Amino acid sequence: MKITLLFLTLIIVSSYTPLAIAPDLENGKVIKDKKIKHKLPNRHTYVFTDIKAVDEFYHYVNTKFQLDHQ
Repeated sequence: MKITLLFLTLIIVSSYTPLAIAPDLENGKVIKDKKIKHKLPNRHTYVFTDIKAVDEFYHYVNTKFQLDHQ
């Protein structure tokens, strides 16, 4: 009984732990896109600053898939 109670307590406590921090989207702005091709419609883009390092995503992909920066 104690093991079951301990296990359920651990599951409940671990479910409240955040896995990632969301970027701050309040300081962003909406701007008009530049067309890459003439056939594409005009669109608007929401632009915000990211708090992470510049190459953090690329290092994550290289590490996860073992690409050795190819």
